[in-house]
Amino acid sequence: MRHPASQSVSSPAIGSSPQATPPAMPLAGVMVAVMLGPFVNILDYNVVNVALPKMMSGLATDVLTIRWVVTAFLISTAVTMPALGWLGRVLGNKNLYVLGLTIFTTASALCGFAPTVSILIALRILEGIGAGTLMPMSMVLMLDAYPPEKRGTGTALWSLGASLGSVLGLLLGGYSADAVDWRTVFYVNLIPGALGILCTLLFVPPARREHGVSFDLWGFSVLAVALVSLLVALSQGQREGWGSSLIVTLLGICVLAFSLFIYIEQRVTTPLIELRLYTSFRYIAGTVIALGLGLFFNGSTFLLVLFVQLLLDFSVELTGLVLLPGSVAMVLTTPLVGWMIDRAEPRVSMLCGLAIYSVSCYLMMLADLRIGVCFVIVVYVVRGIGLGFLYPPVFAVATSGIAAQRVRGASSLLNLWVTLGGAFSIAVLSTLVESRQAIHQALFAEEQVLTALGTQQALTALGGLSGEGSSSLINARLQALGMVQGIVRQEALIRAINDCFMLVCVLALGSMGVVMLMRMVRQR
Repeated sequence: MRHPASQSVSSPAIGSSPQATPPAMPLAGVMVAVMLGPFVNILDYNVVNVALPKMMSGLATDVLTIRWVVTAFLISTAVTMPALGWLGRVLGNKNLYVLGLTIFTTASALCGFAPTVSILIALRILEGIGAGTLMPMSMVLMLDAYPPEKRGTGTALWSLGASLGSVLGLLLGGYSADAVDWRTVFYVNLIPGALGILCTLLFVPPARREHGVSFDLWGFSVLAVALVSLLVALSQGQREGWGSSLIVTLLGICVLAFSLFIYIEQRVTTPLIELRLYTSFRYIAGTVIALGLGLFFNGSTFLLVLFVQLLLDFSVELTGLVLLPGSVAMVLTTPLVGWMIDRAEPRVSMLCGLAIYSVSCYLMMLADLRIGVCFVIVVYVVRGIGLGFLYPPVFAVATSGIAAQRVRGASSLLNLWVTLGGAFSIAVLSTLVESRQAIHQALFAEEQVLTALGTQQALTALGGLSGEGSSSLINARLQALGMVQGIVRQEALIRAINDCFMLVCVLALGSMGVVMLMRMVRQR
């Protein structure tokens, strides 16, 4: 329990009383600091993912090992977030944010010097610990800087930092890895990271700190076990098989550890997570939408990249350039959304975002090999506009009406759910693509039996093409059969990706009902 006598206060708590708007220059400095945290976080995520093939060849390792460069970072980020409530109370919001930026920037620089893949993975774990503080704490600092009636604008600017990170990540990732060296992708974080530290120290006011606050070690340890086992199972499920003993064991450990965590949190005096947050329908709905945000951001991008690279044969560089206008569209949308949130019902913005995003998914449900670069650009621009309308209001509405001392923990949990939603979406969609492709391929095989007239005509035509220069008609026939099977597999993959986009579209439309439960509490 908290004791007022043990607290040393140097600034008011978030939302503890109506705030006067800070002077323009300090507020601008605070927002630069607040935007740079999400910026470097998303920038790092994008540049590292783009550069993974170069890292694999540069470190002489295999695909399964290099995937841990991403998985280890994701795990350490997720494990860090639940502890931010306690860390913020002890260190203060400002000090914790500076610490997170320092760890992240330093570890990022060290990653560029990693001589082996094992050391790189270890440094990525350290980098993930720093990254785990950036999104939640930057949001808390933003909420502290803006009065309640202007937090829509603040939230939009906060999300603008993440959007800019996505834009530059697509550009810098491919260029740095190809034109210079894969190690340079880790150095792009240094200047914005150092600038973020400097702006935080200069412009962000001192924050509330508390002394003598006990740490829920048992709760943290059990929750860490649950998160690690879940994320490892999600990342390795497709390779090992979802019914394998390893994955079943990991998921079982996750369920048991999470159940034990709930039991512990109900009995400690200073819980790691305020379970009372989930007594609010608004926050529960916000949690569901945050989980969906992870799916909408990562799932659609995963499917689109799969389509253009495997089916349209786009290079990594061309893929990045094609996706760039969509990220720019999201950047341009967020200031408008911030203006709307402060003046109108935020649910209107979220409903519009989900509807627009669903249109992008519907367009990809119709996609086949006849589409080109322009079609993909249009789809990703529509997606960017939809997410630009959806993303900023979610956090503002979900945390509205929450007591000041619980906002930090609420923000951390929402960001954790976004992270888990992203990991879950990639695992589920990759499995669905594989299973749906097998189903469609089997259906096509039933329709295109060797005795069918259309199949025989195709084999004859392809055999004539492949038979030029062949030693025998039999070899030409076998080559033609292989070409037909390749076409069937390709068409099955198209249908599988169409099916997955349909699923994402249905989930986006279904989320509209959840959004209706998120009525914002405005404080004047």
